[in-house]
Amino acid sequence: MANSGKVINPIILPPEPRGRYRELGPHPERWVKQKEVLARGEPILDVEVKLTPVRPHHYAVGTAVAILIGLSATYGIIQAGTLAYNHFKSPVYNEVASNYSLTESQGSDDSSNFQPLSGSYTISNSTKSLGLSAQEYLVGDLATSDVILEKNGTTKSPMASVTKLMTVTIDLETINQREYATVTPAALKYYGARGELVPNEIIRISDLIYPLLVVSSNAAAEVFADHVGRNTFLKEMNDKATLIGMKNSHYDDASGLSPDSYSTAEDLFRLAKYIKEQHPEIFDIGRVREYSILGHTWINQNHQLVYTTFAGGKNGFTDQAEKTTVSTFNLSFNPTNKNDKRTIVIVLLKTNDREGDISKILKYLSANVHYDAQSLDVGTANAPGPKVQSGNPDN
Repeated sequence: MANSGKVINPIILPPEPRGRYRELGPHPERWVKQKEVLARGEPILDVEVKLTPVRPHHYAVGTAVAILIGLSATYGIIQAGTLAYNHFKSPVYNEVASNYSLTESQGSDDSSNFQPLSGSYTISNSTKSLGLSAQEYLVGDLATSDVILEKNGTTKSPMASVTKLMTVTIDLETINQREYATVTPAALKYYGARGELVPNEIIRISDLIYPLLVVSSNAAAEVFADHVGRNTFLKEMNDKATLIGMKNSHYDDASGLSPDSYSTAEDLFRLAKYIKEQHPEIFDIGRVREYSILGHTWINQNHQLVYTTFAGGKNGFTDQAEKTTVSTFNLSFNPTNKNDKRTIVIVLLKTNDREGDISKILKYLSANVHYDAQSLDVGTANAPGPKVQSGNPDN
């Protein structure tokens, strides 16, 4: 299955966590731990300033130093300009720049690579039944858009709290992360997790992402919607879904409680791919085990944290949706190079055994699926990506 097309979006700065946290995964350097050290109302500086009389020879010395600094700065600017000019006119730079422009203009899925990777998946036991509980599922490669396994991928179903992946996407793209929001009593009236939020609490937008994703706070989702205006926020969610090709999806609320919010396994695959490319920090937050700030401590209960290959995601559950998930894993399908990792997403809808289904899929992938990567030169960068005859072992 090919992605619906490249989407150009504004660059949005990721939120800046200000509390202490423990993260599962190999990328703690993506976040900068911050701690508030100044109490409200305290002066930033508390020093005594003493003035020393200025003597005539001080002016002469100061003038000389200023001239030297000015000459040094001018020389440095000239040298930097010369180096930049030589660099940009060099054959090596021109070749790389032309390669980048070519791959980007041709709609490469990963325009940051000058040599896009492609390859082929093979399934050695495609007739084996997985025995999954999920009525709809999809397993695919987020880099190549290859679908490895799929069943009822276009069937519409409620998605429960998987909705929050779109909620946080719209938050990052439409709200200043340094703004503060008020937890209204109306936001707390919804059934399910509140994330320890209390009425009239004031919380920074970037901090609100953590109860939303770590403990699946329905209240946090509604605070985001209320902060912008509920109708406006929901329109943004549905407009974004249309923009990235989620033609069989509709968002009726920000939390996922509404049975009138629905999607398909294929559409959620598109959303996961968009998040991976545009907002990878969303999946990173999904791997945070614990986050504390402002008297709150949010502890992640996602069962997928037991897997060292887990790369983040979101679970959901309602009576109508049953259990759902969009979970990503960094997996190797190359027996000769275990460091050749592929980011694979598992989308499950309408399952009553989410953890069991994921375990079965991971074991199946490890035993039966192989991937051979090959570098493409610039001349073939616009060739269609590899396609997989999607396995459907449960049919």
